[in-house]
Amino acid sequence: MSTEDSRTPERLLVIGCTSFAGLDSIAWDDQIVPNIPDYDLIVVSVPHITKDFLATVKGQFFKDMRRALVRFLHSGGKMIVLVSPRLSVNRKSLYPEHVSNINWCPISYDAPNEAGKSIVEKNVMYPSYLRRMVEWPFLLTIPGSCLSDELTDFYGATHNTKYRIPLGGL
Repeated sequence: MSTEDSRTPERLLVIGCTSFAGLDSIAWDDQIVPNIPDYDLIVVSVPHITKDFLATVKGQFFKDMRRALVRFLHSGGKMIVLVSPRLSVNRKSLYPEHVSNINWCPISYDAPNEAGKSIVEKNVMYPSYLRRMVEWPFLLTIPGSCLSDELTDFYGATHNTKYRIPLGGL
């Protein structure tokens, strides 16, 4: 038996939606954070975060999810994220009062509804993909201050840890 045949199979987790035969998956509505660092690859489905879910989600759930994802990424795991436009909900009787479909992520990003049809190439990456892109309903941005509390708690505060955020290719 070769070493390739004796490797442990890659473990995949889908976060956001369920009903995949043979795959571990968890719905947002379950509000359960599994032991994410046990996996090698995670697919996060942001389009499955609904206004109803955001209206009732416990404040601790997103903190726990961000903390688990930081540990997962630190362990060398890979994450694929299906993104959707920003969806925000104001909840006067719950903490936090304002939540959005972006609060799950340990690195802040935004996905404002801003449609477009033009592409400005800053560098020649993925040319065949860009040729096929004709228009889009929203865009993805990562601010310079994208570090979450969970990320800086794990790696260290910004006053004693140097962070490099490679945003040049975006």
